[in-house]
Amino acid sequence: MRVTLRSKTDYRRTLLRNQLTSLVHFESVKTTKNQAKQLVAFANHFFNQIKASDVNSRRRAAGILFSPLAIKKVFDDLLPRYSQETTTFVRPLSLGRRLGDNAALTLISFLPALKQSPATTVTKPSKGKDDS
Repeated sequence: MRVTLRSKTDYRRTLLRNQLTSLVHFESVKTTKNQAKQLVAFANHFFNQIKASDVNSRRRAAGILFSPLAIKKVFDDLLPRYSQETTTFVRPLSLGRRLGDNAALTLISFLPALKQSPATTVTKPSKGKDDS
């Protein structure tokens, strides 16, 4: 079953762009489960499109994100941090139910950055005879 947020496309697109901008600013967003499903797919697609860090990627990011500070943070902080990542950049975490309307809440945050291990050199013992 497909999850729909609202019937109007412009409302849904603006909602996702606004939540993506908040996700970039604060690096986590708390939202409902249905919005989270849409936002995770939208955010992963967005970061895969702009991974190249060229002029075209900056223009694409400027067309989606609402804040110039968010654009700067994406290219100066987030993309270098996740340079080893290939497809998934954000993840949903279930938080339970919201008081009042009992809606399922989800926290969307960036994945922990992969630690770049320094290249270790392993010396293999020689196969020749010992010179003792």
